Amino acid sequence: MGESHKRSNSCCEPSVGSPAFPPGLAERARVFKALGDEARLKVLHLVHDREVCVCDLMDLLGMPQATLSHHLAVLSQAGLVTARKQGRWNYYRATELAGEPISALQRSNLA
Repeated sequence: MGESHKRSNSCCEPSVGSPAFPPGLAERARVFKALGDEARLKVLHLVHDREVCVCDLMDLLGMPQATLSHHLAVLSQAGLVTARKQGRWNYYRATELAGEPISALQRSNLA
């Protein structure tokens, strides 16, 4: 019985060696995480073709500043939005990386 416990938990012998995962999976995971929230998708929709002040985003989304800041930080860390500071306000715009997900949302019949 001791010999059988030395085998791996796999049901069969592996047919290939260790998998070679493509580079950049962590970055892609951040993008998918950012896109996996309805509020962040709404933000992307609003900033996809124009620069929008954070004060306007708060009004349009009916969202407190702290909550919106969290969503914008997630989008920014994923590379989906950029910010430009003018005076005391930040203005946000979608990046090129956001173009494909935004287009897919606009084409979908999920709305």
